[in-house]
Amino acid sequence: AQAQVFSQYQVEAACRAVWHRPAMAQVHIYYGSQTGTAECFSEEIAEEAAAQGIQCEVLDLLTFTPEVFSARKIVVLCVSTYGEGEPSDNAKNFDKWASDPRNDGALKGQRFTVMGLGDMNYSKFNNMGMSTDLNLDRLGGKRLYQRGIGDDSQDIAADFKEWKDGGLWVALKKAIAEVMEEGGFPGGDTAGAAQGAEAVGKPEIHMFF
Repeated sequence: AQAQVFSQYQVEAACRAVWHRPAMAQVHIYYGSQTGTAECFSEEIAEEAAAQGIQCEVLDLLTFTPEVFSARKIVVLCVSTYGEGEPSDNAKNFDKWASDPRNDGALKGQRFTVMGLGDMNYSKFNNMGMSTDLNLDRLGGKRLYQRGIGDDSQDIAADFKEWKDGGLWVALKKAIAEVMEEGGFPGGDTAGAAQGAEAVGKPEIHMFF
């Protein structure tokens, strides 16, 4: 039998995915990254979410398959725009699938939010973030929180912080509570999952553009 050869990038991505795989993830965080910024931000979301009692799994979009992705109940996508409005190399297959109108309705029942990264100096600034947000909505997903816009020509870290601190945790806990009311997460312990959705109430969520 012929041995399958994996690149170092694929091996490292697989190792990271295993490292950040809890017993049962409530939220799956996918990143499309060319230089590593989107990946770092995704790791930061997972760390802060854990402090909020939310169980997350961080995944490289290189691992994307339609069957697995469409089964996710809650997803956060942190995606960069590369070149003139293009997806990063590891997000090309995902973008191709998400942009195909033949897949409309495939994400019915999924809740999502998107953090887009880009550079205002390019004509199609933040195109990947915008198109991903629109595509997931068209595919049947429900937007749980507003799209974030990061500008690398200014202070992208500050943009990211403003986005996640503006109501992300409340929005995720609300989404978890909704999923629990609808029957819970696939293959999970509903009692344990409910811990991440405790007493969210109706606090104010700040919107920015």
